[in-house]
Amino acid sequence: MNVAKGPCWIWPNVSPRGYGWIFLNGRKRPAHRVSYESMVGPIPPGTELDHLCRNTKCANPAHLEAVTHLENVRRGDSGKPGKQKTHCQRGHLFTDATTGLCRGRRFCKICSRAATARSYANQSAAVRAAAAARRRDRYRAKARGHLATWTGTGVGSEVA
Repeated sequence: MNVAKGPCWIWPNVSPRGYGWIFLNGRKRPAHRVSYESMVGPIPPGTELDHLCRNTKCANPAHLEAVTHLENVRRGDSGKPGKQKTHCQRGHLFTDATTGLCRGRRFCKICSRAATARSYANQSAAVRAAAAARRRDRYRAKARGHLATWTGTGVGSEVA
């Protein structure tokens, strides 16, 4: 759906699911709901806000519409097959450069790199050193001919 009501108001504090959050009166609240309620009015009972711009980080009330849950689900792409989705969960566009394929499923390379960086940053220096030593030992063993092919740890990975 094309939204011609100004640019998105991207909220900087974003939850893991991609929605903007704000602390208001000591409570954590979705930024788009606070924006809508303060500039348009209360959200009618039995409805929820649909992002017409399809950007969950957007808090522009002109891009929000109060609709039933059923209508919101119909408009969204949560039930669409993977090939029909144009963006990942965090809003990155699926292109040849940003999309990978693993076990027949697409994934976002940008999100994957960020997750790897977070994981690496959370590891201690000792854990990283131990992993590097294991890789070095496997490489040396393979170079000496002690491993026919490396298939991982466990039974069957070494040549008798």
